[in-house]
Amino acid sequence: MGSLGLLDDDDDPLSNTEGRPRKLVDMENKGIVDVIAGGLSSMAIGVDEAGKQTLFTWGCNDHGCLGRSKDKKDYLPYPAEGLDGVDKIVQVVSGDNVSLVLTEFGEVYGTGTWRDANGIYGFLEPGEITSTFTKIPGLSNIISIAIGNNHATAVDASGKVSSWVIGEHGALGRRIIGRHKGAASLLPRRVNWNRQVRFSAVYSGGDHTFLVSGDRTKLYAFGLNGYGQLGVGDVEDFYETPLEVDELPAGVKIKMCAAGEFHSMVLLEDGRLFAFGRNDDFQCGVASRPFSYIDKYNAPKTSVILVPTPTHVDGFGGEAVSFVACGSRYTVAITGSGKLFGWGLNQLGNLGTRDEETREVPTHIPLQDRRALAVACGGNHAIWLLGERPGQDPVGLAVVPSRAASVDGDALEGSAGSEEDQSAPVVPSMVEAQADTASESGEGLRKKPRAARKG
Repeated sequence: MGSLGLLDDDDDPLSNTEGRPRKLVDMENKGIVDVIAGGLSSMAIGVDEAGKQTLFTWGCNDHGCLGRSKDKKDYLPYPAEGLDGVDKIVQVVSGDNVSLVLTEFGEVYGTGTWRDANGIYGFLEPGEITSTFTKIPGLSNIISIAIGNNHATAVDASGKVSSWVIGEHGALGRRIIGRHKGAASLLPRRVNWNRQVRFSAVYSGGDHTFLVSGDRTKLYAFGLNGYGQLGVGDVEDFYETPLEVDELPAGVKIKMCAAGEFHSMVLLEDGRLFAFGRNDDFQCGVASRPFSYIDKYNAPKTSVILVPTPTHVDGFGGEAVSFVACGSRYTVAITGSGKLFGWGLNQLGNLGTRDEETREVPTHIPLQDRRALAVACGGNHAIWLLGERPGQDPVGLAVVPSRAASVDGDALEGSAGSEEDQSAPVVPSMVEAQADTASESGEGLRKKPRAARKG
């Protein structure tokens, strides 16, 4: 089978492990405005002339994370099912086996199944696999969602947080008591650290999560921290309640975060990018020093390269960074002018550099006469949304000009979503610009780390 478990390598018309970007021919005339990547899946949001949005999915659908029936070829883009009443999609996140959609009405839909160490864990019921998008009960007025390996988190319009599913390594941001395990863990439950604290956005890596304060000037983290991926200056196993990442520049608003399996990125509104966490494969893109490390994860190494506190990432030719995305062990960023940079592990060509050599620092990826509008990173594949450079409006304005979706790396063996290699641009579409939603400023969480509570 191919690397995504879909086709025999010899028969796969999409096979490409040389890191050469390929055009998604099947996405022409779909008005693509955003792209999303899961572990072994890919997604894109399209807008028609009436302004209705459609979610297209492709890739590995073994456990229903594509949200559509299996009577169509998984490796080709088709509309997801179960979203017929949804005209506007605010956000889509996808993990290894579950995908979530946030609608304009603050509702959350999901598909797939969660897994634990024993296999299938369930979706809304124990052992359940959902193959089409289904509304998640207990969530309303949601403004931001995030997904990790086996956990999910949501922030509502009042700035309150809910989390659900597997709570190992502090992934849910709250202590797990007996009555909240099993079937009860499959449904969202409020996280109450301090009832005065309010948040505006949430982001997750493999087993760790970040919350941005309502005024977007403070960052809080919880979950797995064995590689310093929380950015709090130590390698305690985990923190099950949030603490402030207090070594970021004071008073500067946070634009967004991104996280891989064991590394994390924070992008500030002024365009500066900060990294922390594991850096063995240069996924942080910064110089780092070795930390002694007990072999907690049965890894072959007794020490790893870590960046335990937020460290400035440079090397973008003096330009500000406007967007960042993380794969498992690599990172891709877009600058204000639409230039694309990548660094980290590249063994399957996932950086799109036309080779498989790891990049230690941010490396410019030429796009010829195009500019990057958006990028999504999966486990070992990436999706680019490209636009023509001349006269192009900035990302986020009401007009999304002529553009083309491209994929690179291992995605082409299933999650690429195309049977040919062509290069015609997609027809322009008009879309309404998204406004940032912020709630009240959060205060009162502890700043300094303390010993992990494992109870």
